[in-house]
Amino acid sequence: MRISRSGVVFGPRTVVVLAERHGVATDLAAVVEAGARSVAEKLGIRSVYASYCPIFLPSPHHRPHPLPGRPLPPEVTDKRVLNDLDVQSYNALFGEALNSHRASIGLPPVDNVRDHILTDHPWLAADPTLAPWQESADLDVVQTLPRAMVAGDLRSELMP
Repeated sequence: MRISRSGVVFGPRTVVVLAERHGVATDLAAVVEAGARSVAEKLGIRSVYASYCPIFLPSPHHRPHPLPGRPLPPEVTDKRVLNDLDVQSYNALFGEALNSHRASIGLPPVDNVRDHILTDHPWLAADPTLAPWQESADLDVVQTLPRAMVAGDLRSELMP
Protein backbone atom coordinates (compact mmCIF):
# COMPACT_ATOMS: atom_id res chain seq x y z
CA MET A 1 0.00 0.00 0.00
CA ARG A 2 1.28 3.41 -0.87
CA ILE A 3 -0.26 6.78 -0.16
CA SER A 4 0.81 9.69 -2.32
CA ARG A 5 0.55 13.39 -1.58
CA SER A 6 2.23 15.81 -3.96
CA GLY A 7 4.34 13.03 -5.46
CA VAL A 8 5.62 11.72 -2.11
CA VAL A 9 5.16 7.99 -1.51
CA PHE A 10 4.45 6.71 2.00
CA GLY A 11 4.52 3.13 3.31
CA PRO A 12 2.05 1.65 5.84
CA ARG A 13 4.14 2.62 8.90
CA THR A 14 4.22 6.25 7.79
CA VAL A 15 0.45 6.12 7.29
CA VAL A 16 0.06 4.95 10.90
CA VAL A 17 2.20 7.86 12.14
CA LEU A 18 0.23 10.34 10.01
CA ALA A 19 -3.04 8.87 11.25
CA GLU A 20 -1.99 9.14 14.89
CA ARG A 21 -0.95 12.77 14.38
CA HIS A 22 -4.37 13.54 12.89
CA GLY A 23 -6.33 11.64 15.54
CA VAL A 24 -7.33 8.67 13.38
CA ALA A 25 -7.02 5.36 15.23
CA THR A 26 -5.25 2.57 13.35
CA ASP A 27 -5.65 -0.63 15.36
CA LEU A 28 -6.07 -2.87 12.31
CA ALA A 29 -2.69 -4.59 12.13
CA ALA A 30 -4.19 -7.54 10.21
CA VAL A 31 -5.63 -5.29 7.53
CA VAL A 32 -3.00 -2.60 7.19
CA GLU A 33 -3.76 -2.07 3.51
CA ALA A 34 -7.46 -1.58 4.13
CA GLY A 35 -6.77 0.50 7.22
CA ALA A 36 -4.25 2.62 5.35
CA ARG A 37 -6.70 3.19 2.52
CA SER A 38 -9.34 4.29 5.03
CA VAL A 39 -6.87 6.66 6.70
CA ALA A 40 -5.99 8.11 3.32
CA GLU A 41 -9.67 8.55 2.52
CA LYS A 42 -10.27 10.28 5.86
CA LEU A 43 -7.29 12.60 5.38
CA GLY A 44 -8.13 13.32 1.73
CA ILE A 45 -4.90 11.74 0.49
CA ARG A 46 -4.78 9.71 -2.75
CA SER A 47 -3.95 6.04 -2.19
CA VAL A 48 -2.53 3.40 -4.50
CA TYR A 49 -2.22 -0.33 -3.89
CA ALA A 50 1.02 -1.88 -5.17
CA SER A 51 1.49 -5.60 -5.69
CA TYR A 52 4.89 -7.14 -6.33
CA CYS A 53 3.52 -10.23 -8.09
CA PRO A 54 0.62 -10.63 -10.54
CA ILE A 55 -0.88 -13.60 -8.67
CA PHE A 56 -1.98 -11.24 -5.89
CA LEU A 57 -4.23 -9.31 -8.28
CA PRO A 58 -7.55 -10.80 -9.47
CA SER A 59 -7.48 -11.96 -13.06
CA PRO A 60 -9.45 -14.27 -15.36
CA HIS A 61 -6.06 -15.75 -16.35
CA HIS A 62 -5.15 -17.37 -13.01
CA ARG A 63 -6.68 -18.67 -9.79
CA PRO A 64 -6.84 -16.22 -6.90
CA HIS A 65 -4.10 -16.58 -4.32
CA PRO A 66 -5.85 -18.06 -1.25
CA LEU A 67 -5.78 -16.23 2.05
CA PRO A 68 -4.38 -17.98 5.16
CA GLY A 69 -6.94 -20.43 6.53
CA ARG A 70 -9.25 -19.90 3.55
CA PRO A 71 -8.22 -22.44 0.88
CA LEU A 72 -10.05 -22.40 -2.42
CA PRO A 73 -11.69 -25.69 -3.43
CA PRO A 74 -9.34 -27.46 -5.87
CA GLU A 75 -12.28 -28.88 -7.84
CA VAL A 76 -13.59 -25.40 -8.68
CA THR A 77 -12.10 -24.18 -11.95
CA ASP A 78 -14.55 -21.45 -13.01
CA LYS A 79 -12.60 -18.20 -12.54
CA ARG A 80 -15.74 -16.16 -11.80
CA VAL A 81 -16.76 -18.56 -9.04
CA LEU A 82 -13.21 -18.49 -7.66
CA ASN A 83 -13.27 -14.69 -7.79
CA ASP A 84 -16.53 -14.65 -5.81
CA LEU A 85 -15.05 -17.04 -3.23
CA ASP A 86 -11.99 -14.81 -2.95
CA VAL A 87 -14.15 -11.73 -2.28
CA GLN A 88 -16.11 -13.73 0.33
CA SER A 89 -12.84 -14.71 2.04
CA TYR A 90 -11.67 -11.10 2.30
CA ASN A 91 -15.06 -10.02 3.60
CA ALA A 92 -15.18 -12.84 6.17
CA LEU A 93 -11.64 -12.23 7.42
CA PHE A 94 -11.47 -8.44 7.39
CA GLY A 95 -14.95 -6.98 6.78
CA GLU A 96 -16.13 -6.58 10.36
CA ALA A 97 -12.87 -5.06 11.63
CA LEU A 98 -12.52 -2.78 8.62
CA ASN A 99 -16.09 -1.50 8.74
CA SER A 100 -15.92 -1.03 12.52
CA HIS A 101 -12.78 1.05 12.03
CA ARG A 102 -14.34 3.04 9.21
CA ALA A 103 -17.43 3.76 11.33
CA SER A 104 -15.22 4.95 14.21
CA ILE A 105 -13.62 7.58 11.95
CA GLY A 106 -16.87 8.63 10.28
CA LEU A 107 -16.57 6.72 6.99
CA PRO A 108 -19.25 4.55 5.38
CA PRO A 109 -18.86 0.74 5.32
CA VAL A 110 -17.50 -1.10 2.28
CA ASP A 111 -19.25 -4.11 0.76
CA ASN A 112 -16.22 -5.61 -0.99
CA VAL A 113 -13.06 -5.49 1.13
CA ARG A 114 -10.76 -6.97 -1.51
CA ASP A 115 -11.68 -4.49 -4.20
CA HIS A 116 -11.57 -1.65 -1.66
CA ILE A 117 -7.98 -2.62 -0.82
CA LEU A 118 -6.91 -3.02 -4.46
CA THR A 119 -8.51 0.23 -5.69
CA ASP A 120 -9.63 0.67 -9.30
CA HIS A 121 -6.06 1.17 -10.56
CA PRO A 122 -3.59 -1.03 -8.65
CA TRP A 123 0.07 -0.97 -9.50
CA LEU A 124 2.01 -4.08 -10.41
CA ALA A 125 5.58 -3.33 -9.37
CA ALA A 126 7.16 -6.26 -11.17
CA ASP A 127 9.44 -6.62 -14.17
CA PRO A 128 7.18 -6.95 -17.23
CA THR A 129 9.44 -9.63 -18.70
CA LEU A 130 9.52 -11.81 -15.58
CA ALA A 131 5.99 -11.13 -14.33
CA PRO A 132 3.86 -9.68 -17.12
CA TRP A 133 0.31 -8.55 -16.50
CA GLN A 134 -2.24 -10.09 -18.84
CA GLU A 135 -4.89 -7.49 -19.60
CA SER A 136 -8.24 -7.90 -17.93
CA ALA A 137 -11.49 -6.02 -18.51
CA ASP A 138 -12.22 -6.13 -14.77
CA LEU A 139 -9.10 -4.37 -13.47
CA ASP A 140 -7.06 -1.46 -14.81
CA VAL A 141 -3.54 -2.41 -13.67
CA VAL A 142 -0.58 -0.10 -14.10
CA GLN A 143 2.62 -2.11 -14.48
CA THR A 144 5.56 -0.05 -13.33
CA LEU A 145 8.96 -0.23 -14.95
CA PRO A 146 11.91 -1.74 -13.10
CA ARG A 147 14.11 0.86 -11.46
CA ALA A 148 17.02 -0.17 -13.69
CA MET A 149 15.00 0.80 -16.77
CA VAL A 150 14.05 4.16 -15.28
CA ALA A 151 17.39 5.13 -13.71
CA GLY A 152 19.75 3.45 -16.17
CA ASP A 153 21.62 0.23 -15.57
CA LEU A 154 22.31 0.18 -11.81
CA ARG A 155 24.74 -2.73 -11.97
CA SER A 156 27.51 -0.45 -13.20
CA GLU A 157 26.95 1.80 -10.19
CA LEU A 158 26.85 -1.05 -7.67
CA MET A 159 29.65 -3.27 -8.95
CA PRO A 160 33.31 -2.20 -9.32
